Amino acid sequence: MKQKKILIMLNLQKNLNNVLENISRISSGNPVDLVVVTKNQPVQLINQCISFGVNQIGENRVQEAESKFSQLINNKIEKRMIGRLQSNKIKKAVKIFDSIDSVSRLEHLNKINANAEKENKIQSILLQINISNDQNKDGFPPKIFLEKIESIFCHNYINIKGMMTIGSLGLSEEESIKDFKKMKSFYDQVNKQLSPNKKMKTLSMGMSQDYHLAIQEGSNMVRVGGGIFG
Repeated sequence: MKQKKILIMLNLQKNLNNVLENISRISSGNPVDLVVVTKNQPVQLINQCISFGVNQIGENRVQEAESKFSQLINNKIEKRMIGRLQSNKIKKAVKIFDSIDSVSRLEHLNKINANAEKENKIQSILLQINISNDQNKDGFPPKIFLEKIESIFCHNYINIKGMMTIGSLGLSEEESIKDFKKMKSFYDQVNKQLSPNKKMKTLSMGMSQDYHLAIQEGSNMVRVGGGIFG
């Protein structure tokens, strides 16, 4: 049993180092944040990642995240909500997450702002964009986003740090690249419309299967789980 644990730890460190090396090589040294997706992973493995230097983790479910966060060896790491945001979980999400990265509705923005005010907190978020207009995915459709841009960027207790999108499964490399290019172009378009104090700095695209393509197309934050935990 001890040997098995040591092997798991060594594999974890090897996979993490490989991902970090890939990110550095593909980005040519430009800063790219790695969010380690820890959903469904035991706290022991998450703490191993933290001991290896991981400083940002992503969880999908509020209830699961809450039970894990109390057991982390370093509670100062960036804790990000990356799963589908449910209205009835927003109050708790504002309490326990440093950033909510899956905000896809105006009514959710309003509710996050109200709860952040109660917590006397400025809540960092990413806005989720459905760049491919896929009916099976969450996110602001670009056209509707532009129509509501003033209502989106008007909250006193929210810090909109950037945008994110989730690539569709089963796409060819060419199709993924096309979507990432569209997302980078849209991100730049929106940023040009914002005042200097509201300009975004984070574009989060890419997961285990396609982060290398996303970085090439301008992503400066990637979310990797399977590529690290196996």
